Amino acid sequence: MGPGVDQQTAYKHINQDTRFVIIYDHYPGSPIQKEGAENYIHELMEQYPNCLFISSLKRPNPYDNEMWLPFYFLKTIRLDHEWQSNFKQLRPKTCNTIGGQNRISRTLLSFWLAKNYPLEQLIHHYTENNQLPALLDIIENSDYYNPKHLHPRKFLPDSFKEEFSEHEETEIAKQFLLPDIISQSYISLLPEANGIELGARINEHTYFPLIGGNLCLPVGNYQIDRVLEDIGFDTFDDIFDLNNLHSTDRYRMTIGVLEDNKSFITDHKQVQDTWHNNIDRIEHNARLAKDPDHFMEYFRSPINIVSKALKDADPNHPVFSHDLLGTGPILRWLRNFSQ
Repeated sequence: MGPGVDQQTAYKHINQDTRFVIIYDHYPGSPIQKEGAENYIHELMEQYPNCLFISSLKRPNPYDNEMWLPFYFLKTIRLDHEWQSNFKQLRPKTCNTIGGQNRISRTLLSFWLAKNYPLEQLIHHYTENNQLPALLDIIENSDYYNPKHLHPRKFLPDSFKEEFSEHEETEIAKQFLLPDIISQSYISLLPEANGIELGARINEHTYFPLIGGNLCLPVGNYQIDRVLEDIGFDTFDDIFDLNNLHSTDRYRMTIGVLEDNKSFITDHKQVQDTWHNNIDRIEHNARLAKDPDHFMEYFRSPINIVSKALKDADPNHPVFSHDLLGTGPILRWLRNFSQ
């Protein structure tokens, strides 16, 4: 089930004979919908308890027939990233953020930064997140909303480098993201590619700041701090206030995190000193992110199950032929995986 599968198609193709359902990206459909639009996936899980649903979303209370595997994260860690961060030189910018296609957390972050952050301290690679109307229900239903948080006509300007769009992921990172964005700043504000569904996702958007030596502040990614800690990363919860990552209010999950950490992330000198005082912990995250064996072992059980599931699929299915920036390579690797 990819993003383009609609609810009607899902109900048509999933039945009592279905053994596996693989949701390798965000839940099918538009990633910006009204809350509750994702519930039909959970209804399918309840309706077919003998079918195993393998999802890229880590939920805190999964069903017995629900399993987590971060497909895009695995795809990224398998690539050869030779980047070595320089932890001695000063970095000119305080924060960075990278945001591609329209997502709830990315749009909210775009508008909050434009209104509340000293933009001369920010470096960003951003596009498409310049419209609030699709988020009005999420904003208006939040008890946390305050007009001081956002201005309806202030957002991050488009700064996407289109010349890199056709490059392989490793080339984009090596030629641009790591040298020009991540290594030029201390903190990465992380709006992962989440949809409306409530749970944690980790993709390349989290991976590159980790190997680039950033302090990572996630926004809008439900309980991602617990997920990162479980797989071995330091989340610096003694430096950042991450409590609002545990709110089920989608607005608060992004804006609340930013407001709680505003005084710190806007103080360049304090951030710079904190970064230099925690180099050992930052280096730990960078080393771990470049250790594929660690993750192959951590995810060994779901990898083996997904491999068995994919062997039942038609090898000529178009999902296996996605380009280098898609899921095709990791699905082909998983299909051919052997212990």
